[in-house]
Amino acid sequence: MREPLRKVAYLMEVPFTARDVVRLGAQLYQNAGLEVEVLDLQPLLHPGRPDSSEPEGVIEKRPLSTMAAVRAALNGFGPDVMLINLLARNAAALPVAKALRACRALCVEVRTNAVPSPGSGGLRRRLARLTPRKVWDALARILLWPWVARRPDIIIYGGEVMRPASYEAARLVSAHALDYDLFLEKAEPQSEEPYITFIDQHLPFHPDFNMLKSAFPVTPEQYYPSLRAFFDVLEAHTGMPVIIAAHPRAEYEGTARLFGNRRVVGGRTLELVRHASLVLLHYSTALNFAILANTPMLFLSTNELERAMGPTIAAMAALTGRPVLNVDRLPEEWSAGLLEVDARAYAAYCRRYIKEPRTPEKPFWQILLDAANGTRESRTPPFPPRPAGMKP
Repeated sequence: MREPLRKVAYLMEVPFTARDVVRLGAQLYQNAGLEVEVLDLQPLLHPGRPDSSEPEGVIEKRPLSTMAAVRAALNGFGPDVMLINLLARNAAALPVAKALRACRALCVEVRTNAVPSPGSGGLRRRLARLTPRKVWDALARILLWPWVARRPDIIIYGGEVMRPASYEAARLVSAHALDYDLFLEKAEPQSEEPYITFIDQHLPFHPDFNMLKSAFPVTPEQYYPSLRAFFDVLEAHTGMPVIIAAHPRAEYEGTARLFGNRRVVGGRTLELVRHASLVLLHYSTALNFAILANTPMLFLSTNELERAMGPTIAAMAALTGRPVLNVDRLPEEWSAGLLEVDARAYAAYCRRYIKEPRTPEKPFWQILLDAANGTRESRTPPFPPRPAGMKP
């Protein structure tokens, strides 16, 4: 029998921000009386990148810049520590995966927040997307990882598409997408007049594109004028204003003109989506909110964005039964079925990407803590389809 948990440690390669204190369960575990520590491997796996993490008060953060430091940290953990591994499975992380074999902590792997994969797009498109690094990462993940890495004690996952094979871990725990935690909270009553929500992804300026050394999918000079022109047409057609649900990492203070002086609201994406008459988006995982709230969606593209992310947007739209509209080339019948919902497609998407049937109606990280402590969760009734107006 395992020792009672004393501590939770997160193994991360990206900055741990103030938002992650709640989103990744650190606050929940502290409230349960556990120590919480972040092992920051960004200096090792991504040297030279600026550390944009924010002060976390009582969250201890330990930067690790060498494999010797990683091994020392991991070997210092006993069976009273739960180690949550949030590293990507790639060639760079392979030495860390090997070092985990000597760690005595309860090792957990998290698989959730999946999004639909775009279609192949033909051999030429697939070859164009290949790089030596992608090839090496794929080979490491497929051929080397099973032989080198430690088998996790627990894999916790959300949605059918993320369900591991039974042999991949000592225990599989079905939970849900992290967004579902927010839907477990009490819904605020709607006080707004009818409106439309645009889920902003901060595409022309998102810092991750610089961090990953990737090209930005759009330019501000073309992107924002295209959106403003379409929003004008949409508002005139529906009589409803478009409200911008700002991306969590965007700073739009003093720059509301980017969206034509429309309201830009931060930190309330769930609320704005839950009560909207229509949700506009590109390929944001916040589409989960619209699925759960049974809100009509319209996927937007532009000429630029179609070239960069067209297959990804099309894959999401197809699985939710909703259209994709290129706002730079509006067809004559662009508004047909604008406020409709494909109930069957929404229910199937929910099951595959958000929550399997009969999983606990608890916060994601509480489900993990119960599993780590050996608690056997009684099954809840089958998960009802979100369409048909079921909102927690």
